[in-house]
Amino acid sequence: MHSGPAIALTEISKRFGDGPLVLDHVSLSAQPGEIVAIVGPSGCGKSTLLRLVAGLLKASNGSIEQAGPEINPAFIFQDATLLPWATVEQNIALPLRLKGHSRKKQEKVARHWAGRVGLEEVLHYYPRQLSGGMQMRVSIARALSLSPNLLLLDEPFGALDAITRNRLNEELLDLHRDTDWTAFFVTHSVNEAVFLSNRIIILGRNPGRVSAVIENPLQFPRDSHTRESLEFQQRVAETTARLHEVLGCESA
Repeated sequence: MHSGPAIALTEISKRFGDGPLVLDHVSLSAQPGEIVAIVGPSGCGKSTLLRLVAGLLKASNGSIEQAGPEINPAFIFQDATLLPWATVEQNIALPLRLKGHSRKKQEKVARHWAGRVGLEEVLHYYPRQLSGGMQMRVSIARALSLSPNLLLLDEPFGALDAITRNRLNEELLDLHRDTDWTAFFVTHSVNEAVFLSNRIIILGRNPGRVSAVIENPLQFPRDSHTRESLEFQQRVAETTARLHEVLGCESA
């Protein structure tokens, strides 16, 4: 097991060119191995925030600091973004191929992660032969193929049906127990945020600001029975009320 880095964003602001501020003095942090959920209305800068953490964008102001191992990030998007002409095995192995690893290592790593996400029987299938949930499993396996210590998830399960979404939430936590990466998880689902995270950040908009930070004391490990518990339902209700309060204040 390897632990992810600790990350701290301090007074981060971002604007594109001469446009309006997208993010305004955003400060938040993640401890090693934590999953931090980010929720908020459309257009509040959630995806921009992930790209700043990954180093794909540069902040206009503020700082991003890390402690622990050097950041090795991986993204998982809402669209599985698979190569349609490549098999499951080839899609999972793509990052290793781009890094110049041997074909033998590509095969070994791809089969390992395919097994971890339950795709060992469909290694030679093409994306068109897979359900939406299976395509997302390929995307997860591909992201993990280079052993990242920071996972940035931008609504990866938003387009899936509720049953598949819940199952993938559970599988993601199973993977996290073994690899212990640090993660920022963007979602519009309060249920998903409460189920997955150690902490929930609510972003307001125009521009994006941290409107609330909610600690989530729900005990790990979490599984399908967790959602049936009174504590889980209370956490969802409290977080939903806080989100509505924030959005109500913005529109007032």
